[in-house]
Parts: sequence; structure tokens; C-alpha cells
Amino acid sequence: MQDYNFFAPFLRGRKKPENKTISWGVIGILVLVGAIAWPAYNFVQLRILDSRIEGMQQDLISSPDYPKMEQVDALLSRLQEQRVLLSSLDQTAEQIEQIQGVDEQLLFSISVATPMDITLQSLDVNQGVISIQGTAASKPAVAEYEYNLRELGLFERIFVPVISDQTTEGEEQDQEQPGAWQFNMDLQLEGGPANEIN
Repeated sequence: MQDYNFFAPFLRGRKKPENKTISWGVIGILVLVGAIAWPAYNFVQLRILDSRIEGMQQDLISSPDYPKMEQVDALLSRLQEQRVLLSSLDQTAEQIEQIQGVDEQLLFSISVATPMDITLQSLDVNQGVISIQGTAASKPAVAEYEYNLRELGLFERIFVPVISDQTTEGEEQDQEQPGAWQFNMDLQLEGGPANEIN
């Protein structure tokens, strides 16, 4: 009589597991080949790009338009320099506009206040201080000029540091010839810098 194994159906369905271990040596070889192949591939690609760039440069240099391109580069460089210069000039113009200096209104105001018997020789503006040099027929003419400038309301700190007689000793002043008195006058525009005039 044959023995009947009750677990036989279950034993037949199970298979022995296959040996799926991967050799570490094979993995190491693949990694080593990849580490060598990738830089070699990049090196070849770089050499190809370099050769293409050299070829394009040779084509560009041999082109009949190449001298014109050099002229364009020179003109672009010069244009950039001119733009920098223009920017600098614009800044200088803005600074000059902000400075209260000699302008038409100032000259007109000073000329309107000038009496007939005074001749102006120079007018200088330095840091908001206006210095006037001139000749007058008399001291009262200088006083009248100072008064006229005060009355305009455009100037402040009007000061006359020097009035000197230009006639030589022994020579009497000719009443018909004005200009016997030399004077200097310092003044400031109203609301200008608060520097004291000495």
C-alpha cells in the first residue's frame, strides 16, 4: 500500500528560488567604464565645438565685410565714449543751472541800478558773492549806486570796502571828466549763502 502525503499538493506548487545575486565585480567594471567614457565623450564634444568655432572665425576673417565690421566696432566704442562724455556734460549743466551765477536777469538788474556817472570795469561771482569794480565821478555817485542796488530788493549784504581817489597829487580833479574815484563793491543775492562779507 502506498503512503499518501497529505501536504504533497502544497509542496509541488512551490519552486526553489533562483540565485539572483549580482556580482559586485561586474558593477564595479560598469562604473569604471562609465567614469572613463563620460569625460572622454565631453572631451570629444569640446574638440568638435572648438574646431567649429575656429572654422567660423576663419570664415569671418576671410569675409569681404570683415574690415567694415572692424569699423563698426570702432564706431561703437567711440559712441560709448561719447555717451559717457554726454552724461558728464549733462551733470555739469545741471550743476551750473543750480548755481546762482551771472545770468541775463542779474546783469540787467545791475545795469539798471548803475548811475550815469559810474563805469563798471569788472563783475565777478564767486560762491554767491558778487564783486564789482568800477570808477565813479564822485563818492556820492558810489553811494547812489549802493542805494539803487538796495532798492532793487535782489541783493543783500552790500558793502563797499574801497573807494580811492585816482587823481595824482597837485592835479585838480576835472569836473567834466568822470572816473576819478576807483571803488570795489561786494554784495550777495537775496537768499544766497550766509557768508559774511569782510
